[in-house]
Amino acid sequence: MLGPRSTKIGIAAALVATVATASAWAEKPAGTTEKGRQVAGISLDDPALAAATPAPPDEADKPGKPLGAPKAGPILANMKIGPSFGLGAMPTQFALELDAGYALTKDNSAYVVFSPQFQFGDVTMVVLPAGFQYDIPIVRDRGIYAYPRASIGYARITNAGGGDAFALMPEGGIKWNATEHVHVGFEPLSLPIFFGKGDPQVVYRIFAYAGGDF
Repeated sequence: MLGPRSTKIGIAAALVATVATASAWAEKPAGTTEKGRQVAGISLDDPALAAATPAPPDEADKPGKPLGAPKAGPILANMKIGPSFGLGAMPTQFALELDAGYALTKDNSAYVVFSPQFQFGDVTMVVLPAGFQYDIPIVRDRGIYAYPRASIGYARITNAGGGDAFALMPEGGIKWNATEHVHVGFEPLSLPIFFGKGDPQVVYRIFAYAGGDF
């Protein structure tokens, strides 16, 4: 059976956990002795009381905490897929892009990127561009960023008689770091311009993607 002292400790612990406020701790209540404050005859400095009092929940354990996190490190990797719509003589195709990037700034915002790309359809095209991307934080602590991006590179049509071209690629999108290592994104603006024989050719692409930060 619980003795009187154990019963009093339980009562005091419940009072401290549910009723005590910041002002109550700041003020010196009735019953305080030179050894400290008391509740129900039990000193609040009693080690047994401290062990019986539940700790407040950690911020990370609170329900309803929004997802999202800052980026883990300077290394960026993505895989993007989407349609490529020809705006001239170029056909409509399926586009696949693989990104690798490294941040040049301490806040992991300014990247140099290398982005091999493949387009499949009536013709097959390989593009090997390098460029620059800058992540603009919208809500940094929740991992939400918008970015402009510009690349230049070499393009090669591997069938239908072949052909070489210089590629200029303005792009922009938005991404969300669901965790410090994983992000997803949407790129509604990708407008490669190819300069080769004849007139420049333009395509419009839309990408959805997933990637990682390391």
